[in-house]
Amino acid sequence: MINMTTPQTWVLSNLKNKKSVVVKSINLGEIEKKIHKFGKKEGDYFVINLKEQGYDKLLGTGNVKNKLKIICNLCSANAKEKIEKAGGEIVA
Repeated sequence: MINMTTPQTWVLSNLKNKKSVVVKSINLGEIEKKIHKFGKKEGDYFVINLKEQGYDKLLGTGNVKNKLKIICNLCSANAKEKIEKAGGEIVA
């Protein structure tokens, strides 16, 4: 069961074990809006380490205008497709 508590935080509940895991996520659009806050330019890429910034998952809402190299734990298929289409990459 998934309950959306805020646009960037999801609570994944396992009813059998009665445990919840909070997954902090961010959309590509938010990263693009504040790209200099999230990453640094290295050659042709903006390198963004979401693990260090406390995010667990990258979501695909929004457009990608820059080549991004994103380090993250989890990534939606849509986000991965958009990043690769723009010439970027995902590092798990």
